[in-house]
Amino acid sequence: MNKKKREPAIRVLRKYLFVVLPHWWAIVAGFALATLDLVTAWGREISLPAWLKWTQVVLGLLVAQFRAYRDLVDASEEEASSLREEIAKLRITPYSEQHRQIADRKLGALDDSSRVLVIFLLHRGRTTIDSLRRCR
Repeated sequence: MNKKKREPAIRVLRKYLFVVLPHWWAIVAGFALATLDLVTAWGREISLPAWLKWTQVVLGLLVAQFRAYRDLVDASEEEASSLREEIAKLRITPYSEQHRQIADRKLGALDDSSRVLVIFLLHRGRTTIDSLRRCR
């Protein structure tokens, strides 16, 4: 079985932080601003308990992880959709059965050396006369 080599943990952690931290920062900053607005709306200074601050941080992290996961799912669905479209395009043959039969008849009418030349050209792609002369 083919086993993919795992990425080092530090690289995975770096990717994780790169994806989650922007969401987390936006959420925690939003919580902080909302809290400040509530405190100023009451018109007095209130010292928030530490547990409330930590709850905001942890909730922000949970929501940030969900948002990062949602972005990942959206991206994978887009990629899957584009791959399905490509597969559908590849299933359409550019020729009909009639064209295939005509090609088979023409190939069957060729002598051995001509058939070998056609196979050579199909395998080599674009070919110049010099490369054909070298193959003698």
